Amino acid sequence: MRCATYSSRRPPVGEELEAAARCMFEQAELIYRRYQKIKLLPPRRRLEKALNRKASLLKQAESMFARVIATGVLEWASAALYRVGEMYAAFASSIYNSPMPRGLNEEERQIYKQQLQSLAYPIEDKAIQAFEISLQTARKHGYYSRWTLKTLEQLRKLDPNRYPEPSEMRPGLDWMDSYTTAPLMMKQSRANGYDAKTRVRKQ
Repeated sequence: MRCATYSSRRPPVGEELEAAARCMFEQAELIYRRYQKIKLLPPRRRLEKALNRKASLLKQAESMFARVIATGVLEWASAALYRVGEMYAAFASSIYNSPMPRGLNEEERQIYKQQLQSLAYPIEDKAIQAFEISLQTARKHGYYSRWTLKTLEQLRKLDPNRYPEPSEMRPGLDWMDSYTTAPLMMKQSRANGYDAKTRVRKQ
């Protein structure tokens, strides 16, 4: 898959920019799917090889998603921020839940578990950071979509003490994807009995 290229003298705007952001997101998704397929399984040599490969693909995908975020197209930037957080969260979870090597006694199992936790904690923190940036961006621009809802769900799983139920934080608007917040504003105006274009109250 190749995305359209543009001259620095004529950067894409409007629909062209949205199309470019979507194309870059779909490119990053290809790397994301390869990342998902890698399983962390013993023995140790196999586990280390899988960890390195998974980390490499994560960095590749993160770099590509960063390009999407840089476009400033809210729909795809929100999706990209969510994916970055999701990748780190899944990586941490796969480390936490990787099978124990055979033949360990109880003390060795505890040591091994602590080693996994020390490896996974910083990765989980990066997931939380990405999700928090996504949520802050949504609040700053008044833009809420399915990616925002998924972000809230992830934050509640990772840090339930700081984040309430997603439904408690849901805004009084329908969740939808859009290039700008204008459709959201129009939907709210119509719900209040106003036509957003004419600003004349409907009888």
